[in-house]
Amino acid sequence: MKIYYFTNLDKLGDKYWEQRYVDIHKFLIKNGVNLVSNLEKKITRGENEAKKSISYDQIEAVIIEGTNVCADSIYVIATALAYKKPVLYLMEKAHTIPEQLEYIRKDPNLGENFFFKFYSKNDKEKSTYQNIISDFLNLLESGSLIKEKVNVKFTLRISPKIERYLTWKSMAEKKAKAEYVRQILDEIMTSDPEYRNFLKKARSNF
Repeated sequence: MKIYYFTNLDKLGDKYWEQRYVDIHKFLIKNGVNLVSNLEKKITRGENEAKKSISYDQIEAVIIEGTNVCADSIYVIATALAYKKPVLYLMEKAHTIPEQLEYIRKDPNLGENFFFKFYSKNDKEKSTYQNIISDFLNLLESGSLIKEKVNVKFTLRISPKIERYLTWKSMAEKKAKAEYVRQILDEIMTSDPEYRNFLKKARSNF
């Protein structure tokens, strides 16, 4: 899973926020996320590299630590939503929601994929950024937010008899064998009531 993690680079001079940004970055890496981040580019390559645009076609979602809102974060949100990429916007509790974000949240077309969450800096509370991010990653993994690309390789050993059947069936359907197998699995997944309930619960719980 490839995610773009965005931070307010203007706050890196503040040790408190620099540490927060780095902690979230480390947490995402620890949880197996393939990460692209303006924070990482700023630290390793400098300001100009950090402000270069990313390819939204190649990411699944965006996570923003946006307690200190900036114009660049609004641009990232707008671009991500235009590409239909889910956005998790994190803000530390006790801060006021900016007017621009309220507009996005209330817009029926934009708000569907925009998830605004207040988090607590107190690790004893449930609403820590760690818990919120974990729930968001689980929601992405459920497949209910994003249309997945066919890019995961999977080795399947079958008997010669099954292979002959697949060859015969795929020719009858005028499809490649792999495409036919994907179609059958997709139909099973779509019609599975237990899996549909799982997806519905994952969405409603976030």
